[in-house]
Amino acid sequence: MKIHKNTLVLLFIILITPSIALASWWNPGTWRIFSFLHSNSAPKEVSSVSLDKNYEEKINELQRQIEELKNLKTGSTNKETSTTNMMTTDQIKAQVEKEVKLKLEQTALDSKEKTLSEQVGISKDKFAACIAATDKTALNTKISTSVESAMKALPPDQRGTPYAIVIGSNGVKTEIRGALPIDEVKKLIEEVKSGKVTNEYKGEVAVVEGGDHMIGSTNATVKIIEYSDLECPYCKMFNVTMKQVVSDSNGSVSWVYRHWPIHQGSFEKLVAAECVARLKGNDAFWKYVDLLFGMINTGTPSVTDKL
Repeated sequence: MKIHKNTLVLLFIILITPSIALASWWNPGTWRIFSFLHSNSAPKEVSSVSLDKNYEEKINELQRQIEELKNLKTGSTNKETSTTNMMTTDQIKAQVEKEVKLKLEQTALDSKEKTLSEQVGISKDKFAACIAATDKTALNTKISTSVESAMKALPPDQRGTPYAIVIGSNGVKTEIRGALPIDEVKKLIEEVKSGKVTNEYKGEVAVVEGGDHMIGSTNATVKIIEYSDLECPYCKMFNVTMKQVVSDSNGSVSWVYRHWPIHQGSFEKLVAAECVARLKGNDAFWKYVDLLFGMINTGTPSVTDKL
């Protein structure tokens, strides 16, 4: 049987082409060609360059907005924080002032409840025992002897409190009658230092006595010995003056306190003061004297139970 040429070609195409195509499908070269053709035939997408650019711009815009919001919030927060801190500071200040006020009130209350001797650290029992053991007659005699010697040149009607003698290391002496102002006291001190005084002291004061109470340096070039009364208002004034004089002297002036009880009730006070000195020392004595002067003109009829 004779097969037509065209029929043979058709059979070749039908039988051979699929096998070739299948074999070529696994050929890398064929796969690359197929992929190329497929990519060229597919719809084009937005390029990655364009996408990246738009994305960066959007991010930058968002970051800018975030920064603006952040700055706005921070400014608001700082303002609120500042106000909060200010309020907190005011509250703390008010609390501190309140606590200090309460402390002062409590201290004042405690002071009112305590006797003067307790305020300088002496128990009632020890204080009472000291008062009872004090030879008041001997103490009074000692004071009287000292006063008479110091004021020997003064007539009795010219004697009063406070009375002080200014003594220089050069041996020159002058006197202070009454509670002179600080400037006048300093002027007399300078006179003594210079060796020429307007009013020369003519008494026989003892420069040192047992039981003297002193403020200032033992090496001071000027010593002021004061005779004072713990019930005397002018002595209270001069007490303040003398503290300032010693403080301003830079160690050149010392101050000695001696008793001269001429007011009613002052002897009991000086006995108490001497007990304080005996039990607690010189510093306690001066604190106690300040407390006693603080009771002057308080209207309290009797202070014996408060000593």
